[in-house]
Amino acid sequence: MNEIIRQVLHGKPHIHIGKFGISEAVIDQIKTQFNTKTIIKIKFLSIEGFPNIKIAVHYLANVSNSKVLDIRGKTCILQKV
Repeated sequence: MNEIIRQVLHGKPHIHIGKFGISEAVIDQIKTQFNTKTIIKIKFLSIEGFPNIKIAVHYLANVSNSKVLDIRGKTCILQKV
């Protein structure tokens, strides 16, 4: 499992969250990615509406039924539960 996490961590993000932050479309996109992948990488341009990246990532994990594996800078790794 660690090899998969390493590949995702060093690969390109599956989802980019733009300047408008987290929207329903972004949440739907995450859920769609989880249909074919177990672990996804998300890169944030903005965390509009949240005080910090950690809270934004945990919110995403909660609404997408996943868990947070890693947060580095403005990038996170989520795993489908």
